[in-house]
Amino acid sequence: MRKTIAILALAVACGANGHADELSDAAMAMCEKARQCARQSMAGVELSADMRALVDQQLMQMCDSMKEPFTDAAARSHPLHGPAVACLRSMAKQSCEALDGGEETAACKRYEALQADY
Repeated sequence: MRKTIAILALAVACGANGHADELSDAAMAMCEKARQCARQSMAGVELSADMRALVDQQLMQMCDSMKEPFTDAAARSHPLHGPAVACLRSMAKQSCEALDGGEETAACKRYEALQADY
């Protein structure tokens, strides 16, 4: 999950460059997948409407909070934007079980290898 957060943070940070829509879309798809998986894991749990709304709000804040540590200047034309998009897209396509199990995709392994150089 920590890798997921790092990738999402990079995607949000890279939003200032010409690939903003591509990165934002990939980050939002991954956030939506994470929310879907969280809802799925809570399917058998009895929650009031207020509590379910609170959980949904916290899940939304998880994605929003990743924007805060980054500035536009630090993100311009980042060379890892393409690999980050590929990783996010590949993760968003995984099953919740694979995500919960920490299974890495080939695209994310490539991103990690490239990220090690920075």
